[in-house]
Amino acid sequence: MKGDHYVRLHQDDRAIADYDEALRLNPKDHDALNGRANAYTDKNDYDHAIADYDRAIVLNPRVPMIYLNRGVAYAAKDEQDRAIADFGEVLALKADDVSALTLRGVAYGVKGDYARAVADYARAIAIDPHNVFTLYRRGAAKLKLGDAAGGEADIAAAKRMRPDVAEEFTRRGMR
Repeated sequence: MKGDHYVRLHQDDRAIADYDEALRLNPKDHDALNGRANAYTDKNDYDHAIADYDRAIVLNPRVPMIYLNRGVAYAAKDEQDRAIADFGEVLALKADDVSALTLRGVAYGVKGDYARAVADYARAIAIDPHNVFTLYRRGAAKLKLGDAAGGEADIAAAKRMRPDVAEEFTRRGMR
């Protein structure tokens, strides 16, 4: 679909127009709804994005990526409980989804529930031990829990894998 191409180019208005046309031809196209929602998310129009993700889920509730995307939109709106619920839905459909585990850990961290964040990060790292950003996040969460040795060890391990990990976090505006 051309809309997917436009989303990758961050030409969100063109993508939305393409998805609008696809949905005019087939209103039950959950892929087009998900794509248009992604374009709305890129535009920081989270309410429209969530509405499209909701419709896509009604049409096909077995697609983990739609829940993941909606969770990201909820997290961006600082609706962490709803984001956590969506990341949980992803994990119910695909238990080893590293992105869902990491993003749910982030949402728990934003809420100040560092123990749950560490648990999700640990599961993600067990699946993908080379995930430097998740390892770094786990270190930071351990520090928040008062585990200085564990936190520093994780951060040092992340920096050995990628020396600029701390700067990359800052550059990307990660929390």
